[in-house]
Order: sequence, then C-alpha cells, then structure tokens
Amino acid sequence: MKVSQRQLKKIIREERARLLKEQLTDAVDWQNLLENMSVQVADKFGDDMAILFDEDPEAFRGRSTREEWDSQVHNAQLELESGLVTAMEEVIAEVESRLHGADYTGRGGPR
Repeated sequence: MKVSQRQLKKIIREERARLLKEQLTDAVDWQNLLENMSVQVADKFGDDMAILFDEDPEAFRGRSTREEWDSQVHNAQLELESGLVTAMEEVIAEVESRLHGADYTGRGGPR
C-alpha cells in the first residue's frame, strides 16, 4: 500500500498529538493550562466582537440583530477555544519531539 506525502504528514501530525498526552510529565496540568489560555483569548475575542455591534449597529441592519450577533460571537468563541487548544498541543508535541531528537543542541538554534 502506497502512502502519499500528504497522508504521511497527516499520520505523523496525528501521532504526535496522540503522543503529547503520553510524553508530558503531567498531562492534566498542561491540558488545564492550555484550556485556560484558550478561554482567555476567546473571551477577549468575544468582547471585541461584541463591541463591533455597539460601534456601528447600522452595519448589521438586515444581517443580524443584537441577539443573533451575540449568538454568532458565542459560537465563534467556542470554535476558537477548541482550535487554539489543538494548535498549541500540536506545537508542544512538535517541539518536545524535536527536543528529544536533539534538534536544540545549541548549534545555531533549531534545525
């Protein structure tokens, strides 16, 4: 069975994400930290997006009521939280894997 370059990269990314939970000393603490950070960012994003409606309600006329906009912002926040956690987990797994692979030997930075 042949595996394309794209499929191989996807398999490697998924495996790294899976290994992250096994490699970290205390995955629960890390997971809590990542979730807390993503909630803070998503909350700030939501606050800023809510202000847009207040600043120019005419721009939303015929497209969204205040209630609809608030609901849309809430849904966007949930997606952002989830995406941030996933992205941070992937980067941490990549960096930890490279660290264990001696990529950070002090010879001019990461390879």
